[in-house]
Amino acid sequence: MARQEQQSLSVGSAPHHPMPFDDDQIDQYQTYADGALMIADSGAVFAQSFTPQLPTLTRVSLYLNREGYPDPCYLAIRDNLYGQNLTSMSIPYTYVPSDVFRWIDFDFPDLNVTPGGTYYIIVSSIEHAASHYWIGVGQNDRYPNGTVYACIWGHMWGP
Repeated sequence: MARQEQQSLSVGSAPHHPMPFDDDQIDQYQTYADGALMIADSGAVFAQSFTPQLPTLTRVSLYLNREGYPDPCYLAIRDNLYGQNLTSMSIPYTYVPSDVFRWIDFDFPDLNVTPGGTYYIIVSSIEHAASHYWIGVGQNDRYPNGTVYACIWGHMWGP
């Protein structure tokens, strides 16, 4: 479900200049958002494939907003959409603003990856009637090295 504007909150270009933590190096990023998807809408789980250029993945930043008081937002990294999580973590709703979209860091233990391989960022939560997260997205293909996938109600992943 794409969202251009919800109540008085609009999704627009998301100025974000990733800054490295400690010894982190920025591998890749995409900072443009002109729409949003509801995480857990009708049981929806979303994934973004990506191709790392560096051998260590240290964190992922997502452009998030929330409505109500949802259960935690989960992020996992996989090397296969149907495979096991290589790493995962969650953040409580208190980390995500309800009035504006913000870049939220999921800073997990360093994960060794194979440069040039394909990996997946999986984002999910548990839906409640009026409580859920929104993730900012670009409506057009702004990241040529990956694809967005959705899995609705546990059915197969599809772009």
